[in-house]
Amino acid sequence: MNSIHDMSLIDLATIISGFGTAIAALVAVIGVVIAIVQVRSYRSVQSENMAKSLFRDYLKEALERPDLLSPDHEKLAEAGRMVEYELFVAHMLYSLDAVLANTHSTEWREVARGELARHMVFLNSDEFQKQRQYYSVELVRIIDEIRTSET
Repeated sequence: MNSIHDMSLIDLATIISGFGTAIAALVAVIGVVIAIVQVRSYRSVQSENMAKSLFRDYLKEALERPDLLSPDHEKLAEAGRMVEYELFVAHMLYSLDAVLANTHSTEWREVARGELARHMVFLNSDEFQKQRQYYSVELVRIIDEIRTSET
């Protein structure tokens, strides 16, 4: 192998050019990785914001209809408002499903437990039990944990 002193300037330039090309390729790969990470992070933040927006909509509805938030099932049935109540609960479940799928904090799981606990009479009903498959495994697991703790 020739020493660096025996090489011509053209040979040295070729080697340096090769290193430059390799470094440029490495920088390009790093740039692509950073871009992918940023896009994923942006999507995650957008999904979380959308889920929180759904939950805010549910809270707004709860403020407008507090009798559905803390239900008296007998009064609702007498007034013929059970379908309205069931739709309210479905809205809550949908928003909680979205929040749980897009956030990863224990605080949101506790919020879900608190909201679900208010509606356990309905969530324990045969009617709801037939609909469980429409909700996420995590949401159903939380409902089951509340059911178990009540017994």
